[in-house]
Amino acid sequence: MRKPNIKRSGERLIRLAYELEALAARLRGAGEESAANGVRHISSQLGNIGRDLDQNALQPEREQLFKLVADPDDWKAPINAFIKYAWNITPEQMNDAIVHFTATEAAFTHETHGYHVTAVGYRKGPCGP
Repeated sequence: MRKPNIKRSGERLIRLAYELEALAARLRGAGEESAANGVRHISSQLGNIGRDLDQNALQPEREQLFKLVADPDDWKAPINAFIKYAWNITPEQMNDAIVHFTATEAAFTHETHGYHVTAVGYRKGPCGP
């Protein structure tokens, strides 16, 4: 049996949620307020499930990226690392991982062979002690 593509499933559910929102709007326009509310509720639930699946699909990638910049002895410490362009990791991908684990934004300085990334880290961010 083939392993399901969780990210693709999440995207499909989100797309279906948008289609149901459009249906709810048409129902509301036709005076079917009760039916529109029911469809809108289903749409909201599908959208939430889709976004959750989407986020869970990104977790392994985020963990790998964060390991490249986090202090192995103290993941809550400030981040100060260099990422080589050859690794094909965009600053956006790296920032997403850093925000996910530390709730802080990263700063990037581009250099010849890569970029330097810094962030205050979890401990000094809004979630720290």
